[in-house]
Amino acid sequence: MTCWALWRVRNDCVWKGKVARVATVTSLAKNTLDQWTKAQDRFEVPTAAFLIEADGADIWRRPAAGVIKINVDAALFSESSTYSFACVARNDQGHTLEAITCCRNGVVSPELAEAMGMREALSWIKKKSWDKVTIETDCLTVVQALRCSISMDSYFGSLITECKGLWSDVKNIKILFVKRSANSVAHALARASCHVADCTFRGGDLSPAILDVISKDSC
Repeated sequence: MTCWALWRVRNDCVWKGKVARVATVTSLAKNTLDQWTKAQDRFEVPTAAFLIEADGADIWRRPAAGVIKINVDAALFSESSTYSFACVARNDQGHTLEAITCCRNGVVSPELAEAMGMREALSWIKKKSWDKVTIETDCLTVVQALRCSISMDSYFGSLITECKGLWSDVKNIKILFVKRSANSVAHALARASCHVADCTFRGGDLSPAILDVISKDSC
């Protein structure tokens, strides 16, 4: 951990002109070791940092009057080395306004695919000029990263930074974490979009299987 911390601050010095103190190196090494140790502990309870009271819904509910609810989910297909993500927008009556799916080639982590889906949802909202929107995702990592002020030097971190920029460009947008059971329509649509080119659907364009999930989901 000490060697890794030295290597990191050395790179910051060479490429960014940042000079670190000895205390910074030791603190970085200790924090990294602490995080690694906790990751190896099967009995460690995952952090609930940055969660709010509105998080954790286990069933899908219609949004308040005048609010659009967008559910986002991603799916990985290891057999074909592809991944996809889907966004579904519904109004306060539970009716589907529109849905979009995107399928990409490549092998990525689940969190990365979920972050791409979130970026797509925020871009979609901005393009549509929708006001008063609630976005729901079952990826806790993405929600926590969006609410955290610390920047991350990684591709995932750059996606989160893009999402934060888009989020600041639109008004009245809430992003909530929900359980998988409250995100079933987006999940089913993401799974169904394997090998399918990017598509946009209106309510009546969705397959009977997806419409069946929607009818069971609404309450």
